[in-house]
Amino acid sequence: MLRPLSRSSKDPGERFRLYRARTYAEAPDGPYSFVPCLPYKSGADGFPRPSLRLSSRWISANLAQGAKATPATLTELRYLWETLVEVVERAGLAQGVELNVPPMQQQEP
Repeated sequence: MLRPLSRSSKDPGERFRLYRARTYAEAPDGPYSFVPCLPYKSGADGFPRPSLRLSSRWISANLAQGAKATPATLTELRYLWETLVEVVERAGLAQGVELNVPPMQQQEP
């Protein structure tokens, strides 16, 4: 996880922030961190990223990889997480909470 920072072109004295996720084991009833995924199938293509549409209070459409901090109650956070789960499930995707790297595939020339 931290190895890419050792190859960063940024100033070595620059500070970075590390966020710790809440795991499924810590909160099986949610909210927990996950990634949308599908089971591995040899030769399968990827899948489109599910589209999440929420009020601009929560998501700024043009904030490309920028940070946005919005104060929220635990009830609001629970609603947002459940909405995300619903979007992922409607897209036919699963919640990846522990992922294994699939075997390497030979690239065709």
